[in-house]
Amino acid sequence: MSNQDLIGFAKKHNLNYISTTPYGAEIFKAIAPVNTCKIANYIHENEAVEWSNPDFVQLIERYVDYYPNQYYLNNMGQTGGIYNIDINAPEAWDITLGRNVRVAVIDDGVEAHPEFGNRLLSGFTAGSNNTLGAPLNHPSKGHGVASAGIIAAAQDDNDGIKGIAPNSLILPVNIFPYTPANIYDSGAVTSSEIATAINWAWRPDLGNADVLSNSWGGGVSNNDIISEITNARTNGRNGLGAIVVFASGNNNPYVSGVSFPSSVNGVLTVGAIDKNGNIWNYSQRGPEMDLVAPSGNVNLSGDVYTTDRVGSWGYSNDNYTSIFGGTSAACPQVAGVAALMLSVSPNLTESQVRSHLQMSATDMGASGFDNTFGYGRLNAEGALKRVIPTINGPADVCSSDTYSLSFVPSGASVSWSVIGSGANVSGTGANATLNVWGNSSVVLRAIVSQAGGSYIVKKAINVGGVTVLDEIWKESSTIGPGSFPFMNFVALFPRRCTDAIDGEWIVSPANAIINYEGQISCPISNNTGVTIQFFGSGTYTISARVKNKCGVWTNWKSTTVYKQ
Repeated sequence: MSNQDLIGFAKKHNLNYISTTPYGAEIFKAIAPVNTCKIANYIHENEAVEWSNPDFVQLIERYVDYYPNQYYLNNMGQTGGIYNIDINAPEAWDITLGRNVRVAVIDDGVEAHPEFGNRLLSGFTAGSNNTLGAPLNHPSKGHGVASAGIIAAAQDDNDGIKGIAPNSLILPVNIFPYTPANIYDSGAVTSSEIATAINWAWRPDLGNADVLSNSWGGGVSNNDIISEITNARTNGRNGLGAIVVFASGNNNPYVSGVSFPSSVNGVLTVGAIDKNGNIWNYSQRGPEMDLVAPSGNVNLSGDVYTTDRVGSWGYSNDNYTSIFGGTSAACPQVAGVAALMLSVSPNLTESQVRSHLQMSATDMGASGFDNTFGYGRLNAEGALKRVIPTINGPADVCSSDTYSLSFVPSGASVSWSVIGSGANVSGTGANATLNVWGNSSVVLRAIVSQAGGSYIVKKAINVGGVTVLDEIWKESSTIGPGSFPFMNFVALFPRRCTDAIDGEWIVSPANAIINYEGQISCPISNNTGVTIQFFGSGTYTISARVKNKCGVWTNWKSTTVYKQ
């Protein structure tokens, strides 16, 4: 429409013409704003237009993605740490995001937060059955919410943080129901109140927790508490045993050994390292140590991003905090990984979970177990791979081959798929056949579905031949005996040559000498080259050849040689 047409249209409908948008819509303003909706509807129904609607003000909110700052999950050096000093969380999430495993956060209470949604259950408060695990309204009471976020924050959006086991259920157990003397105090409860809270958390007829996360400690050894921790470990989960995780404590070197109750036999005791892999000086240690996990400093000067209480209580006026740290932030990482393990293998016993976490840890410090790092740094991917099936079958396939899962959990179903081109897969259940027509690398996937969720098992496979020579080029030349040159040639191998029978360089015509007998060593990961001395003028063909069970791959280059 022309400007005159637009002005006439506006006059007809008691509007003022304003402007045309870059995407072609026309903006008008009602002379009587109260009539905006009525006029828009009339135009929509009676004029030849694509659409007509009021230009409403949109009440939008800003999404902030803090995940890049969560170095403890995936350390890329983004916050100044050393690459890969983390717990391999993204690699674990490629396997599973978990399912409805119940994690008791025994702390100063957990309340509703956008990251928890309907996965926050009704809980328990020591000394009272009325507040259902909610925190006291006091500035210091945000510790439980921060711990719960590390375990179970959602992953279905790009807002906020990511939890380690985002589909787990949070069971809040508040053992700090009293007002502390100052902001840094935690408050106090009796031993019997703590023992009662632990009892409520694990009992199948009450909290029925699968995992108990405890970022607290201190006081003297007490039989009531020890007894209920032991009962949780032996009688929880209908006799399989609940997983009990404790922070080792933040009082080294002033306190010798780990704190109570992390010193109780059979609990998983967790210390803290920094983003560079060094043990924090505050992290208590001793022969009871099991694992360490990356964390920040103590006394509200940490750098662990996690959830905070919504509103003015807690550590900040945001829904998130960036100052969490200590062994308190390390402990829930282990609890979250334990939840992932139980989500894929719910029949594991408590002792099996503890052993798999220990044996999969990334060794740190002195080789093997030591009193500082325990068995090493928590490894979420490694722990999961110890409790899920593996795919059995060859790593290189020429035309077709069969694959199978090492086991299929009772009641589970299996579907197979391929990521990549050059192959497809057929089969159901434990067995599948991979058919190949291309030359590439693919990932074979088995998706295991069971009640409450699924997880993925993967195997990388080279298909249709293992090595293709990408390019040969002449690197340099020198003058040699007989006044004919030496020339250097390099072959580029874009991927490794595995299962190779042989490899060689060939020159034609044959009046030349190939140094090192022309052999190409396999397997190789980088370029390989030779020096050739020529004894005649003319055009030569230089070929590099690799042979394996799938065939022979050759590339060649022509070069002209002149007498010097």
